[in-house]
Amino acid sequence: MRTAVLFLIALPLVAATAQAANRSETLSALMEAEGVTQAFDTARDMLRVQTKADADKGMASLLTRLNATPEVVASLRKAYAEFIDSVTTGAFQKEDLARMWAEAYGASFSDDELTQLLAFYQSPLGQKTVASSRSAMPKVMEKMQSELQPRLQPAIQRYTEQVRKIVADCKCERTADAPAK
Repeated sequence: MRTAVLFLIALPLVAATAQAANRSETLSALMEAEGVTQAFDTARDMLRVQTKADADKGMASLLTRLNATPEVVASLRKAYAEFIDSVTTGAFQKEDLARMWAEAYGASFSDDELTQLLAFYQSPLGQKTVASSRSAMPKVMEKMQSELQPRLQPAIQRYTEQVRKIVADCKCERTADAPAK
């Protein structure tokens, strides 16, 4: 009798675990079929490049303010390299992104709907949809940039004039030999 009760209690747990594993596999396959995995890879790589570029600017700025010995510069560069590694190494691993995407995106769909979506995105029409979206995006971005360009230069000019006026009015511009406040 006890065995039967334990079996009846354990059966739904085993079924739920199998269903969760199946859902996870379906979501992973769907990510791949929709091109989400590739988009995440691209975004992660861009984030790493941007982080390094921002840090490079910070390091260059720091070095221009110092009259440091080569040993100090080497120590700073070593600390900088460790910083970049700590920020970018291991960040946003494929499994982490898959879990986050599954939680955010997968919550909107039932298991049956996920199966239907997967079937669509694995079909020729679904694959054509993904390929067309990928090829359209650079064209759209280029168009957006070309439409933004005529607005950018006048906006930069207005902003520069505003900054010059604010600095002139405050009479707070630092001279080269004055320390920062």
